[in-house]
Amino acid sequence: MSRTASPIAAVQLSEVTVEEQDAITLHHVSLTIPESSICAILGKNGSGKSTLLRLLATLVSPKRGKTEIFGMDLQSMTSAIRRIVGFVPEEFGMFPGLKVREYLEFFASVHKLHHSQTTIEDLIRLWELSTVADQYINTISRGYRSRLALARALLHDPRLLLLDEPFYGLDIQSCQDLLVILRELRDLGKTMIIATNFPILINSLITDIVVLDNGRVQLVVPMSEIAQIIKSSRRLRCEVINDPSIAYQALLSHKSINSISIDGQNLEFLFDGDRYTQAELLGSLIDHGVRVVRLQEVWSDLEVVAQLSLNYEDVVE
Repeated sequence: MSRTASPIAAVQLSEVTVEEQDAITLHHVSLTIPESSICAILGKNGSGKSTLLRLLATLVSPKRGKTEIFGMDLQSMTSAIRRIVGFVPEEFGMFPGLKVREYLEFFASVHKLHHSQTTIEDLIRLWELSTVADQYINTISRGYRSRLALARALLHDPRLLLLDEPFYGLDIQSCQDLLVILRELRDLGKTMIIATNFPILINSLITDIVVLDNGRVQLVVPMSEIAQIIKSSRRLRCEVINDPSIAYQALLSHKSINSISIDGQNLEFLFDGDRYTQAELLGSLIDHGVRVVRLQEVWSDLEVVAQLSLNYEDVVE
Protein backbone atom coordinates (compact mmCIF):
# COMPACT_ATOMS: atom_id res chain seq x y z
CA MET A 1 0.00 0.00 0.00
CA SER A 2 1.53 3.29 -1.08
CA ARG A 3 1.80 6.20 1.31
CA THR A 4 1.34 9.85 0.42
CA ALA A 5 4.65 11.69 0.61
CA SER A 6 4.93 14.50 3.13
CA PRO A 7 5.27 18.02 1.69
CA ILE A 8 8.87 19.15 1.20
CA ALA A 9 9.99 21.84 3.65
CA ALA A 10 11.03 25.00 1.84
CA VAL A 11 12.27 26.43 5.13
CA GLN A 12 13.27 24.61 8.30
CA LEU A 13 14.51 26.55 11.36
CA SER A 14 15.56 24.81 14.57
CA GLU A 15 16.25 26.92 17.69
CA VAL A 16 17.69 29.77 15.61
CA THR A 17 19.03 32.86 17.38
CA VAL A 18 20.26 35.93 15.47
CA GLU A 19 22.24 38.77 17.03
CA GLU A 20 22.71 42.09 15.26
CA GLN A 21 24.67 45.06 16.62
CA ASP A 22 24.93 43.40 20.05
CA ALA A 23 21.16 42.94 20.24
CA ILE A 24 19.33 39.63 19.86
CA THR A 25 16.74 40.07 17.10
CA LEU A 26 15.53 36.46 16.82
CA HIS A 27 15.21 34.23 19.89
CA HIS A 28 15.26 30.42 19.57
CA VAL A 29 13.02 30.44 16.50
CA SER A 30 11.79 27.05 15.28
CA LEU A 31 9.39 26.76 12.37
CA THR A 32 8.69 24.84 9.17
CA ILE A 33 7.31 26.40 5.97
CA PRO A 34 6.18 23.86 3.33
CA GLU A 35 7.09 24.10 -0.34
CA SER A 36 4.56 25.95 -2.57
CA SER A 37 3.03 27.68 0.45
CA ILE A 38 2.44 31.41 0.76
CA CYS A 39 3.35 32.36 4.30
CA ALA A 40 2.48 35.68 5.94
CA ILE A 41 4.89 36.92 8.60
CA LEU A 42 2.92 39.17 10.95
CA GLY A 43 4.01 41.23 13.94
CA LYS A 44 4.57 44.71 15.24
CA ASN A 45 7.44 46.89 14.02
CA GLY A 46 10.63 45.55 15.57
CA SER A 47 9.20 42.07 16.05
CA GLY A 48 11.86 40.42 13.87
CA LYS A 49 10.03 40.10 10.55
CA SER A 50 12.74 41.76 8.46
CA THR A 51 15.51 39.94 10.33
CA LEU A 52 13.88 36.60 9.54
CA LEU A 53 13.74 37.44 5.83
CA ARG A 54 17.34 38.67 5.80
CA LEU A 55 18.37 35.40 7.46
CA LEU A 56 16.61 33.35 4.77
CA ALA A 57 18.21 35.56 2.11
CA THR A 58 21.64 34.68 3.61
CA LEU A 59 22.30 38.34 4.50
CA VAL A 60 22.71 37.62 8.23
CA SER A 61 24.06 34.51 9.94
CA PRO A 62 22.55 32.77 12.95
CA LYS A 63 24.48 32.85 16.20
CA ARG A 64 22.94 29.55 17.21
CA GLY A 65 20.63 26.94 15.72
CA LYS A 66 20.21 25.40 12.29
CA THR A 67 18.60 26.89 9.17
CA GLU A 68 17.84 24.87 6.05
CA ILE A 69 16.42 26.04 2.72
CA PHE A 70 15.05 23.13 0.67
CA GLY A 71 17.25 20.82 2.74
CA MET A 72 20.44 22.87 2.26
CA ASP A 73 22.29 24.18 5.31
CA LEU A 74 22.39 27.99 5.36
CA GLN A 75 25.97 28.29 6.58
CA SER A 76 27.67 25.54 4.56
CA MET A 77 25.71 25.93 1.28
CA THR A 78 25.25 29.70 1.09
CA SER A 79 26.08 30.05 -2.62
CA ALA A 80 23.71 27.26 -3.64
CA ILE A 81 20.91 28.79 -1.56
CA ARG A 82 21.38 32.21 -3.15
CA ARG A 83 20.79 30.62 -6.55
CA ILE A 84 17.27 29.53 -5.53
CA VAL A 85 16.17 32.49 -3.39
CA GLY A 86 14.84 35.86 -4.56
CA PHE A 87 14.60 38.73 -2.06
CA VAL A 88 12.75 42.05 -2.30
CA PRO A 89 13.60 44.16 0.79
CA GLU A 90 11.37 46.95 2.07
CA GLU A 91 13.84 49.57 0.85
CA PHE A 92 15.18 48.09 -2.37
CA GLY A 93 18.49 49.43 -3.64
CA MET A 94 18.40 50.98 -7.09
CA PHE A 95 21.08 52.51 -9.31
CA PRO A 96 19.74 55.90 -10.45
CA GLY A 97 22.34 56.10 -13.23
CA LEU A 98 20.95 52.99 -14.91
CA LYS A 99 17.89 52.56 -17.08
CA VAL A 100 15.35 49.87 -16.25
CA ARG A 101 16.59 47.43 -18.90
CA GLU A 102 20.23 48.10 -17.97
CA TYR A 103 19.45 47.39 -14.31
CA LEU A 104 18.03 43.97 -15.19
CA GLU A 105 20.96 43.27 -17.51
CA PHE A 106 23.39 44.03 -14.68
CA PHE A 107 21.76 41.56 -12.30
CA ALA A 108 21.49 38.95 -15.04
CA SER A 109 25.27 39.18 -15.35
CA VAL A 110 25.64 38.90 -11.56
CA HIS A 111 23.67 35.63 -11.69
CA LYS A 112 25.71 34.53 -14.77
CA LEU A 113 22.50 33.77 -16.64
CA HIS A 114 22.70 32.31 -20.15
CA HIS A 115 20.36 33.79 -22.78
CA SER A 116 19.60 36.51 -20.24
CA GLN A 117 18.32 38.99 -22.83
CA THR A 118 15.37 36.72 -23.62
CA THR A 119 14.64 36.38 -19.89
CA ILE A 120 14.82 40.14 -19.40
CA GLU A 121 12.46 40.91 -22.28
CA ASP A 122 10.03 38.28 -20.99
CA LEU A 123 10.04 39.85 -17.52
CA ILE A 124 9.63 43.34 -18.95
CA ARG A 125 6.52 42.18 -20.80
CA LEU A 126 5.22 40.03 -17.94
CA TRP A 127 5.40 42.82 -15.36
CA GLU A 128 4.29 45.51 -17.82
CA LEU A 129 7.54 47.50 -17.71
CA SER A 130 7.72 48.09 -21.46
CA THR A 131 6.70 51.75 -21.25
CA VAL A 132 9.54 52.54 -18.81
CA ALA A 133 12.18 50.03 -19.97
CA ASP A 134 14.41 52.74 -21.45
CA GLN A 135 13.88 55.30 -18.70
CA TYR A 136 16.29 56.00 -15.85
CA ILE A 137 15.27 54.33 -12.61
CA ASN A 138 15.17 57.59 -10.64
CA THR A 139 12.49 58.94 -13.00
CA ILE A 140 9.92 56.14 -12.64
CA SER A 141 7.19 55.90 -9.98
CA ARG A 142 7.45 53.80 -6.82
CA GLY A 143 4.88 51.42 -8.29
CA TYR A 144 7.12 50.76 -11.28
CA ARG A 145 10.19 50.51 -9.01
CA SER A 146 8.33 47.89 -6.98
CA ARG A 147 7.65 45.91 -10.16
CA LEU A 148 11.27 46.30 -11.19
CA ALA A 149 12.53 45.03 -7.82
CA LEU A 150 10.27 42.00 -8.16
CA ALA A 151 11.42 41.38 -11.73
CA ARG A 152 15.04 41.55 -10.55
CA ALA A 153 14.31 39.04 -7.76
CA LEU A 154 12.73 36.67 -10.32
CA LEU A 155 15.50 36.88 -12.94
CA HIS A 156 17.07 33.58 -11.89
CA ASP A 157 13.70 31.83 -11.45
CA PRO A 158 14.02 31.25 -7.68
CA ARG A 159 12.13 28.51 -5.86
CA LEU A 160 11.67 30.76 -2.81
CA LEU A 161 10.60 34.42 -2.98
CA LEU A 162 10.98 36.69 0.06
CA LEU A 163 8.99 39.95 0.16
CA ASP A 164 9.46 42.51 2.93
CA GLU A 165 6.53 44.96 3.20
CA PRO A 166 5.83 44.85 -0.56
CA PHE A 167 2.81 47.17 -0.28
CA TYR A 168 4.62 49.93 1.60
CA GLY A 169 4.32 53.30 -0.14
CA LEU A 170 2.14 52.03 -3.00
CA ASP A 171 -1.06 53.70 -4.13
CA ILE A 172 -4.31 51.74 -4.44
CA GLN A 173 -3.82 50.88 -8.12
CA SER A 174 -0.23 49.74 -7.55
CA CYS A 175 -1.39 47.52 -4.65
CA GLN A 176 -4.00 45.94 -6.90
CA ASP A 177 -1.41 45.41 -9.65
CA LEU A 178 0.97 43.76 -7.18
CA LEU A 179 -1.78 41.44 -5.96
CA VAL A 180 -2.35 40.30 -9.55
CA ILE A 181 1.37 39.53 -9.86
CA LEU A 182 1.43 37.61 -6.57
CA ARG A 183 -1.57 35.52 -7.67
CA GLU A 184 0.23 34.68 -10.91
CA LEU A 185 3.31 33.61 -8.96
CA ARG A 186 1.12 31.51 -6.68
CA ASP A 187 -0.37 29.80 -9.72
CA LEU A 188 3.18 29.04 -10.92
CA GLY A 189 3.80 27.18 -7.65
CA LYS A 190 6.30 29.62 -6.16
CA THR A 191 6.95 29.44 -2.43
CA MET A 192 6.53 32.95 -1.01
CA ILE A 193 7.16 34.41 2.41
CA ILE A 194 5.63 37.87 2.84
CA ALA A 195 6.32 40.13 5.84
CA THR A 196 3.59 42.73 6.04
CA ASN A 197 1.76 45.21 8.23
CA PHE A 198 -1.18 45.09 5.81
CA PRO A 199 -2.45 41.48 6.11
CA ILE A 200 -5.93 42.35 4.88
CA LEU A 201 -4.45 42.88 1.39
CA ILE A 202 -3.16 39.30 1.12
CA ASN A 203 -5.83 37.50 3.15
CA SER A 204 -7.06 35.52 0.13
CA LEU A 205 -3.55 34.41 -0.90
CA ILE A 206 -2.15 33.03 2.34
CA THR A 207 -1.75 29.34 3.15
CA ASP A 208 0.23 29.72 6.41
CA ILE A 209 0.77 32.34 9.11
CA VAL A 210 3.70 33.07 11.42
CA VAL A 211 3.28 35.70 14.14
CA LEU A 212 6.43 37.17 15.70
CA ASP A 213 6.75 39.31 18.82
CA ASN A 214 10.07 40.61 20.18
CA GLY A 215 11.96 38.14 18.01
CA ARG A 216 10.03 35.12 19.25
CA VAL A 217 7.48 32.97 17.44
CA GLN A 218 4.06 33.45 19.03
CA LEU A 219 2.01 31.46 16.55
CA VAL A 220 2.49 29.20 13.52
CA VAL A 221 -0.74 28.04 11.89
CA PRO A 222 -2.07 27.03 8.46
CA MET A 223 -5.01 29.08 7.20
CA SER A 224 -7.12 25.92 7.23
CA GLU A 225 -6.98 25.96 11.04
CA ILE A 226 -7.72 29.65 11.55
CA ALA A 227 -11.33 29.12 12.59
CA GLN A 228 -10.22 26.99 15.51
CA ILE A 229 -7.43 29.37 16.51
CA ILE A 230 -9.45 32.58 16.53
CA LYS A 231 -12.33 30.85 18.36
CA SER A 232 -14.84 32.82 16.30
CA SER A 233 -13.52 36.15 17.65
CA ARG A 234 -13.95 39.11 15.33
CA ARG A 235 -13.23 42.79 15.60
CA LEU A 236 -16.38 44.92 15.31
CA ARG A 237 -16.89 48.65 15.08
CA CYS A 238 -20.09 50.32 16.26
CA GLU A 239 -20.78 53.90 15.16
CA VAL A 240 -23.38 55.81 17.21
CA ILE A 241 -24.87 59.31 17.00
CA ASN A 242 -25.75 59.79 20.67
CA ASP A 243 -23.56 59.62 23.81
CA PRO A 244 -21.03 56.77 23.22
CA SER A 245 -20.88 56.09 26.97
CA ILE A 246 -24.41 54.67 26.72
CA ALA A 247 -23.19 52.15 24.14
CA TYR A 248 -20.10 51.43 26.25
CA GLN A 249 -22.18 50.51 29.29
CA ALA A 250 -24.48 48.36 27.15
CA LEU A 251 -21.52 46.50 25.64
CA LEU A 252 -20.01 45.82 29.08
CA SER A 253 -23.03 43.68 29.96
CA HIS A 254 -22.24 41.14 27.17
CA LYS A 255 -19.93 38.24 28.05
CA SER A 256 -19.08 37.77 24.36
CA ILE A 257 -17.39 41.20 24.21
CA ASN A 258 -14.00 42.37 25.45
CA SER A 259 -11.25 44.90 24.71
CA ILE A 260 -13.66 47.81 24.15
CA SER A 261 -12.14 51.08 22.97
CA ILE A 262 -13.80 54.43 22.18
CA ASP A 263 -12.72 56.86 19.46
CA GLY A 264 -15.17 59.73 19.11
CA GLN A 265 -18.51 58.24 18.07
CA ASN A 266 -16.98 54.84 17.28
CA LEU A 267 -16.53 51.89 19.62
CA GLU A 268 -14.37 48.91 18.67
CA PHE A 269 -14.28 45.57 20.44
CA LEU A 270 -13.52 41.87 20.10
CA PHE A 271 -16.71 39.89 19.63
CA ASP A 272 -16.84 36.16 20.36
CA GLY A 273 -20.03 35.23 18.52
CA ASP A 274 -21.60 34.33 15.19
CA ARG A 275 -23.77 36.40 12.85
CA TYR A 276 -26.97 35.53 14.70
CA THR A 277 -25.45 36.67 18.00
CA GLN A 278 -24.31 39.85 16.28
CA ALA A 279 -27.90 40.52 15.19
CA GLU A 280 -29.04 39.99 18.79
CA LEU A 281 -26.34 42.39 19.97
CA LEU A 282 -27.64 45.08 17.61
CA GLY A 283 -31.16 44.62 18.98
CA SER A 284 -29.86 44.82 22.56
CA LEU A 285 -28.01 48.05 21.86
CA ILE A 286 -31.15 49.62 20.43
CA ASP A 287 -33.15 48.42 23.46
CA HIS A 288 -30.62 50.21 25.71
CA GLY A 289 -31.25 53.49 23.90
CA VAL A 290 -28.16 53.40 21.70
CA ARG A 291 -28.74 55.10 18.35
CA VAL A 292 -26.64 52.89 16.06
CA VAL A 293 -25.52 54.16 12.66
CA ARG A 294 -23.68 50.96 11.71
CA LEU A 295 -22.24 47.80 13.25
CA GLN A 296 -19.60 46.15 11.09
CA GLU A 297 -16.55 43.92 11.06
CA VAL A 298 -13.27 45.79 10.67
CA TRP A 299 -10.55 43.11 10.75
CA SER A 300 -9.63 40.28 8.47
CA ASP A 301 -8.96 36.78 9.80
CA LEU A 302 -5.20 37.39 9.69
CA GLU A 303 -5.45 40.55 11.77
CA VAL A 304 -7.59 38.79 14.37
CA VAL A 305 -5.07 35.96 14.59
CA ALA A 306 -2.18 38.39 15.03
CA GLN A 307 -4.01 40.41 17.70
CA LEU A 308 -5.12 37.36 19.66
CA SER A 309 -1.71 35.72 19.56
CA LEU A 310 -0.03 38.89 20.82
CA ASN A 311 -2.54 39.60 23.59
CA TYR A 312 -4.06 36.34 24.79
CA GLU A 313 -1.84 33.66 26.28
CA ASP A 314 -4.49 30.95 25.93
CA VAL A 315 -4.28 31.10 22.12
CA VAL A 316 -0.79 29.57 22.09
CA GLU A 317 -0.44 26.21 23.72
